[in-house]
Amino acid sequence: MIDFLDIPDPRPISPQRAAADKALLLELVRTTGTGRDRHRIGRPVIVGTTLSIALVAGGSAAAYVLLPAKAASVHNSARCYSKISAVLSGWFPGTTMGIATTPASAPVDVAAHPVEACSAVWRIGLFTNPGGMLSNASYPVPTLAACVLPSGAAAVFPGGPNTCLELGLPPPSS
Repeated sequence: MIDFLDIPDPRPISPQRAAADKALLLELVRTTGTGRDRHRIGRPVIVGTTLSIALVAGGSAAAYVLLPAKAASVHNSARCYSKISAVLSGWFPGTTMGIATTPASAPVDVAAHPVEACSAVWRIGLFTNPGGMLSNASYPVPTLAACVLPSGAAAVFPGGPNTCLELGLPPPSS
C-alpha cells in the first residue's frame, strides 16, 4: 500500500537547471506572440462552428426534401433502438414497444407516437441502467429521432434531426 504521508523532501535544483528552465520559459513567452495574434486562433473556430450549424440545418432540410415523409404501416408496435444502427430487420440493439390490449379494448396506434413510447423505455433505465429498472429513479432521455423502416414499422433512434437521412430512412408523416 502507498503511504501518501511518506513523501520525500524535494530535491534541490542546480543553478544550471534553473537557468535552463528560465531561458525556456522566456523563449516560450517571446514566441507565443501578442494578444492580437491570439485572436487569429479564434477565427477558424468561429468559421468552423458556423459551417457546422449551416450543415446541420441544411441536412435537416435535405432530409425532408430527399426523403419525403412516409406513414408507418405497422401500427401495433414501434422499435426503440438503444444506439444508431444500420440493422433494420431481425435482431437489433434495442427493444420493441407494443401496447397490450384486451379483446374489448380499442387498438392503440403505437406508430402514431413512437418517440413518446420509446422515451418511456429510456426514462425507466432499460438502456442506461438495466439492473435498476425496478427503482423509482428517472433516467435521462436523449434526443430521439423517429424514422420509418422499410418494413413499415416506426423506429426511434437516439440522435438528432439528421438521423433518418444518415440511415437512408424517411421520417414519419404526421
